[in-house]
Amino acid sequence: MIITGFGHKNIRATHPTTIAFTKDKEVTPSGDCFVAVGCDWQVTPEFLARLRSAKKVTVTIECCGHRETVTGTGHPSLTLAEKDLVIRTSGWVDARTLMIGADKPARALSKELVQCLKQPGSVRIRVDAD
Repeated sequence: MIITGFGHKNIRATHPTTIAFTKDKEVTPSGDCFVAVGCDWQVTPEFLARLRSAKKVTVTIECCGHRETVTGTGHPSLTLAEKDLVIRTSGWVDARTLMIGADKPARALSKELVQCLKQPGSVRIRVDAD
């Protein structure tokens, strides 16, 4: 699944347990887990089924030539039914959860990538489920 979005001046990427993407065009500085705004994605039933049973989910975030990869797992209860998608280091699952057991939160993303995400340019996110 490919997610396209944009950077935003209020992106801080300092959350200690999550990373998030939103369809909203704006975020406030208090939304410290967000790394992209104005996101667009399409979830097919086939991909959702793969994601639910995935033993390994890989999310790659690309912006301004910088790339960061986050890995975790799927969960049978994933629905991707909200305007936000959340990568979680914990095992918590709700309608926004994209992946659990992630190997890094927003605050572990490289400073170079985060600086790029604060700019209005495009952000590309690739989600692979195995």
